[in-house]
Amino acid sequence: MQLIARLRLRGLVRSPGRWLQWAWNYPFEDARLIVDQAGNVSYFSLSAHVQTAIARSVMILAAGIGVIFVGLSLSLVSLAWKNATLNESQRLRIHSETKLFGALKDYYANFRPGHEIDDTRVLELISALRDHDQQMQSLEERVSRQLAALNKGLGRGLAIAGLNANAERTARSNVAARQLEDASPRNSDFIPTSANARQIQNELQTYEQLMAVYRKIPPDSPINRHEVSSPYGVRSNPFTGKQQFHPGVDLTTRGDKKVRVALTGRVALAGYHADYGNAVIVEHAGGVRTIYGHLESIDVRVGDQIKKGDVVGIVGSTGLSTGTHLHYEILVDGQRIDPLIAMTIVKNVQLIEN
Repeated sequence: MQLIARLRLRGLVRSPGRWLQWAWNYPFEDARLIVDQAGNVSYFSLSAHVQTAIARSVMILAAGIGVIFVGLSLSLVSLAWKNATLNESQRLRIHSETKLFGALKDYYANFRPGHEIDDTRVLELISALRDHDQQMQSLEERVSRQLAALNKGLGRGLAIAGLNANAERTARSNVAARQLEDASPRNSDFIPTSANARQIQNELQTYEQLMAVYRKIPPDSPINRHEVSSPYGVRSNPFTGKQQFHPGVDLTTRGDKKVRVALTGRVALAGYHADYGNAVIVEHAGGVRTIYGHLESIDVRVGDQIKKGDVVGIVGSTGLSTGTHLHYEILVDGQRIDPLIAMTIVKNVQLIEN
């Protein structure tokens, strides 16, 4: 019997859910009570439904009290943790101010002999330094927010050009990865670098990451006084009439028909292409490639090192062309972008940078 009782007890302990279910669904029976006091008869009746309702109400009340108790306990633990953190922060501040106090006294004693300074003056200097530090923290916070807003705008600009919908996120990931690789412990016993200052550093690194992409994009048109005859994006194919993606922009001109390379680079292709006709493809630094199609003539050869502004050909109508124009494409790391939007955004960004 004792063994059976122990097994049942272990079963209840191991499955509290089953025990609660049993208590919740306990099969009460109707109860009747007759009390006779000095010849007076009192009759009392309590149905099974009422007993069940009372029992469940008590269980719910107990559960509520338990939840309140747990919540209060967690609140007390949280307050204790915050208090400990605050005390530690105050201890570090007092430690820093004590060291600053000693440093100021030593400075006047060792480097400015004859200029005595009393403790009251030292405390005034420390108070002034504390106020200056608070002002700097406020300034750092504002600068950090402004840099973050600027980086978001730069990321949107690249997304509008079609380069990368998550350019800002990619730049921040690159910064975080580089910081992780270059992580090294720093001595911060006196006054540690503020969180705002570290955030500014991160934002500046993200800014440089984004600007590095902008600096790779050609800012100028390859022909003077151009007009757009067919934009970048989905359009009706002039030969089939079907909707088709146009990977570049078609430019016409009424002026100089010389086509000039957008950036310094090396000629990767200079010859006839089935779609582009006479075409020149130039590879630039940073994974950038520009394509010049439908040329009347080509003035460079494969392997030539050419500088920005050098003439690569003359506007023509060779290959799959319906008229005299230049087909111009820009690729960054193999991804095509809208040349017109990219050039406009890059020029605006250059104004910001300069």
